Amino acid sequence: MPNPVPRQRHARYRWAEGDGKSHPRCRSGAGLAVHAILPIEWGTHAIWRPSANGRQPCLVGRERPPPCRLRLLRCAFLPARKVLPATPGNPGDGVGSRKALLHLQCHFGLDTLSWARRGAVATGADFSLPAIRAARRLARKAGIQATFIHSNVYDLPDSLEGRFDLVYTGKGAIGWLPDATRWAASVGRALKPGGKFFLIEDHPIAEVFNNDGAATRLEPRSPYFGGRPVREEVEGTYATSVTMRHHVNYGWIHPVSEILSALTTNGLEIESVQEYPFTFWRRFPFMTEDTRGWWHLSPTDGLVTLMWSVHARRKTHLPTHRR
Repeated sequence: MPNPVPRQRHARYRWAEGDGKSHPRCRSGAGLAVHAILPIEWGTHAIWRPSANGRQPCLVGRERPPPCRLRLLRCAFLPARKVLPATPGNPGDGVGSRKALLHLQCHFGLDTLSWARRGAVATGADFSLPAIRAARRLARKAGIQATFIHSNVYDLPDSLEGRFDLVYTGKGAIGWLPDATRWAASVGRALKPGGKFFLIEDHPIAEVFNNDGAATRLEPRSPYFGGRPVREEVEGTYATSVTMRHHVNYGWIHPVSEILSALTTNGLEIESVQEYPFTFWRRFPFMTEDTRGWWHLSPTDGLVTLMWSVHARRKTHLPTHRR
């Protein structure tokens, strides 16, 4: 009988198979035997909460991944010489000739290093210093050349401006950010003129529905519009098995129109938008996994879109108001 899905926003790892002893807060072994490297990595990203001075980042995401997870990663990622598994719309063929790539909200860099193995000159950026240090260690152990920078996604250093042929992000990233326009401005500034942007992300429609461990069908819980933070009480986080002092997460639902408008406002031209009836993690406990590792609604596959992707290209000149 499958393990229940815990109440948390992005339980993005599949459960480990075989031993029947998977802990609900430790899902690092999931899928490793199948993919050798997971299509996502531990989260990224600030968990924000309102305060008297505005929104303050909660430090949950800054905690070091526990050693048991890093050992599993070394066993699976380091010897296998595998790369990022196939992703719908993945522009991986475009990075094989030493193209400069920036991965925003990279956490400890599995996707970043996968791009590097495909031939990219890869840079990852994340606000979590322990995650960046872990990414650098993993790169050294794997013998992969990549650069990791400690930076808030809103405040990328000027040294990165206009450097990159491709900026990539997603898989549980932008839902932690309250301001999509500032995020899109960072994307635009980092790209070279004519550079490409690729997003693969949870569809905001899927964020509307309740996904706690007791859910048995699609039940709306949060408004699609409004821009208010979504409050969730959780028992832990996918980033660590350590018991957490804080049990409240805040995330944001950004409608498709908001993301596309933010990108175009900041000098990008939208080339394609795709939607998919499956996603990269077990969002709802009643989902089933196909042979490629994608998760589908069951038995109502295709009822709603679960994941989407965007390809965009930076214009020659950025808007003068971008900062």
